[in-house]
Amino acid sequence: MLAAHNEFWSNNGHTPEHGTFFPGFEAGWNAAIEKLQAGEELPGDLEQWAKDSGSHHWEFEHGFRQGAEAARGAGHHEDEQPQEEEQHDEE
Repeated sequence: MLAAHNEFWSNNGHTPEHGTFFPGFEAGWNAAIEKLQAGEELPGDLEQWAKDSGSHHWEFEHGFRQGAEAARGAGHHEDEQPQEEEQHDEE
């Protein structure tokens, strides 16, 4: 699959930047967590948000979007209170 990916980009006049995926994921995760902790919603179009992140590398944008999706899916919200465990009396 990686060979096909490299071939696609080579045939389209670009060089793949595999090393930019993880930094993109981290940037997307951190940006999403920052918004969620501030009580804000994430943009509806994560792909456009990734493109607006300032990188022009497909791998970075793909990582950014996946990082933001992972943060949204993590289900962490500051306003949620942990549920109390049910107490059982021991006899």
